[in-house]
Amino acid sequence: MLALTSVAPAADIVDTAAAAGRFQTLVAAVKAAGLVDTVERARSLHGVAPTGRGLAKLPAGTVESLLQPENKAKLQTISHVSWYYQAR
Repeated sequence: MLALTSVAPAADIVDTAAAAGRFQTLVAAVKAAGLVDTVERARSLHGVAPTGRGLAKLPAGTVESLLQPENKAKLQTISHVSWYYQAR
């Protein structure tokens, strides 16, 4: 498990997570949940999430199911990925 932190308004935590190479599933989940704008607008953000390797240990089909449009609300409230932010 790794933590990503961004306190600089110019930093884009979604791009940072994508560039890290280990958070493709997290980035896909943030996008599927419709939270990109919320995350990018955050003045101070601390996210803690398992890497793609950690998420791969979930039962087969779990992540794929959560990324489906009909599971958007469930994905927004899932406890495996917690985002704490202060909006600008």
